[in-house]
Amino acid sequence: MLRLTMAAAPLMRSPHEGIAESVDDLLAAAQRIEDNERLDRALDRFGREVAAVLGP
Repeated sequence: MLRLTMAAAPLMRSPHEGIAESVDDLLAAAQRIEDNERLDRALDRFGREVAAVLGP
């Protein structure tokens, strides 16, 4: 969990609200790893938010 938090830290400071919020959702879901459905939703949203900002 520490590695995930450290890797996500720069994204938490993103000026893009959707990325910062999706990282927060991802970290919250990862803390409750037994909630696989929530983790899948958070990972999906995170991927969409990052792709929207970094994509063409």
